[in-house]
Amino acid sequence: MAKESGDFKQSMVQASDAVIGAALLVGLGVWIGTMLDSKLHSAPWFTITLSLIGAGLGLWRMIRKGIQMGKDAHDIDPLAPGSGSYETDKPSDSPPAPPRPLPQQKSREMKDPEARSSFEFLDQGDSK
Repeated sequence: MAKESGDFKQSMVQASDAVIGAALLVGLGVWIGTMLDSKLHSAPWFTITLSLIGAGLGLWRMIRKGIQMGKDAHDIDPLAPGSGSYETDKPSDSPPAPPRPLPQQKSREMKDPEARSSFEFLDQGDSK
């Protein structure tokens, strides 16, 4: 339990780092853009441009952190027997159950016998 709690705390720290970093990049873009706009008298173009660049970099950083967190996580198959923490996940000595058959799809004519075929117009042309 202590290890799971430590993993959760570590994940929360990494996630908050990604979010705070993204917010700082946007804030930095706004600040630098405001400074440039005031010096060059071009308001609000540098502010808008640099804030959007900061937002893009922040999003890129958050995605990169998320991918890194996913790689650092457990590299086990969650569907494999015994991968969970429940007693029922223990592998058993019995053979696995056979797969269930897929339900049969009914054709359109079977669902609605009065439905016209999309190629019925070809059949009509041959009978003349």
